[in-house]
Amino acid sequence: MGDAFVIHIVDDAEASRLSLASALGTSHTVESFETAEDCLARLETVMPDLFLLDVDLPGMNGFELCQRIRQHPEGATTPVIFISALDDLDSRIEGYEVGGTDFVVKPYKMAEIKQKVEVAKRIIEQESLLHLKAAEASSMVSTILISIGEYAGLINFLRELNTCHDHRTVAQSFLSLLGSYGLDGVIQLRDDNKIRTYSPKGDDRPLEIAVIHKVRKMGRIFEFKTHGAYNYERTTILINNMPVEDRDLCGRIRDNLAIAAESIDAKLEAISASDTIQRLQRERSQAAENRTQSGIGHVLKDLSTTLDGFNRKYALARQRGTTLSVSLQAELLSSFAYLGLSADQEASVLSLVHEKTDELVNLYDFSEEMRATLTALSAKLEGML
Repeated sequence: MGDAFVIHIVDDAEASRLSLASALGTSHTVESFETAEDCLARLETVMPDLFLLDVDLPGMNGFELCQRIRQHPEGATTPVIFISALDDLDSRIEGYEVGGTDFVVKPYKMAEIKQKVEVAKRIIEQESLLHLKAAEASSMVSTILISIGEYAGLINFLRELNTCHDHRTVAQSFLSLLGSYGLDGVIQLRDDNKIRTYSPKGDDRPLEIAVIHKVRKMGRIFEFKTHGAYNYERTTILINNMPVEDRDLCGRIRDNLAIAAESIDAKLEAISASDTIQRLQRERSQAAENRTQSGIGHVLKDLSTTLDGFNRKYALARQRGTTLSVSLQAELLSSFAYLGLSADQEASVLSLVHEKTDELVNLYDFSEEMRATLTALSAKLEGML
């Protein structure tokens, strides 16, 4: 149907058809039929916006025609106004049961017919508007649901990004996001020491590296045909199949990829900072270890010097003790001549003196114990080195 409001009038009385057509034809498109069968034949090519049906028709009556209209694929909701000379309850109920919209009793005034037609027209227009709004709402709901799915993919990626600790896991997580969007792309990640380029086809492919080298000079976001590039300090993303035929989808994906790229760049900066902190910690730890080892080395050297000095001093002291013991015994022997002791007494005194001097010397003879202790300590320190 076109923009004109089309009305089909079915009435076996020619005067009634002409009168109705004349009254309604000035503002609407009107077609009139003498029988229900003629009207049904016309419905094969045209379905009107409204029917005016006389109930008492030859052959198929108005109620039966309404049933046939309701069985038509396009006539299920088309308004049907019955015109009848019968004003009884049964007729009205039958008209309602077969799907009628309104009921006019003869004799009628043309103003009443016009009013009912205008009411039906407004209802149709309102229903059409409601259907349009419902279709728009359905489309909007579908778009929202799709957007939610896209945002869910982005949120899941951002969650995974928090658990990534190196470039490869970051790249793998992002390529999975592209896969969920049905996109084919490449990502290059950079830091102070290395540049790595990842794609589903492999790592560091020369042609992909060359293309990214070019697009890095094209600004923050650059698009050409179905290609899109997103450039950040440490990150470049190249998409090969942006859905440019769907502007809304392309815009959403563009926004999501920009968020992803910026988040990746921040993550790489955090990884770099973490690596720097760990390196400094290792350097400090190594420096402390070196200082400890150096200190232990000095202690070992001092301990060895002390042990050697102790051994020399102990040997000298033992030698002097022995000399003094021999000298004491000699002096005792020389003094026995003046003491008037017998030979047995002299031997007894000498034996006692000799025994006690040996005990005195042996009392300070702990060099082996000291040597063993210092040697064990030295071995422990060497083990620490």
